[in-house]
Amino acid sequence: VYSISDREPKVLEIAVGSESLNGSMTIEIFDLNGRKIQTLANAVPLQGGEIFTWEGRTSNGRLLPEGLYLFWIYFYDLFGHRKIIKRTCVLSNK
Repeated sequence: VYSISDREPKVLEIAVGSESLNGSMTIEIFDLNGRKIQTLANAVPLQGGEIFTWEGRTSNGRLLPEGLYLFWIYFYDLFGHRKIIKRTCVLSNK
């Protein structure tokens, strides 16, 4: 979400709770056409309490246009089982 006054993005935070211990996490962001915008975390070992942030930019720092973006969060436990959580985020300059 962009603020009106300075048009700089506010930060979206994805917080990891203690129930996600003993595993790893990958977070990928896509546009609605399925193009990968950025990888916030790539097989990061979890200890609980981690916070991953996104400022509405591509991996090379370009500010993205307003619209809907998809977040795919992959959690892998120690046995290799995968859980996928899919969420959307509205990026707006209003």
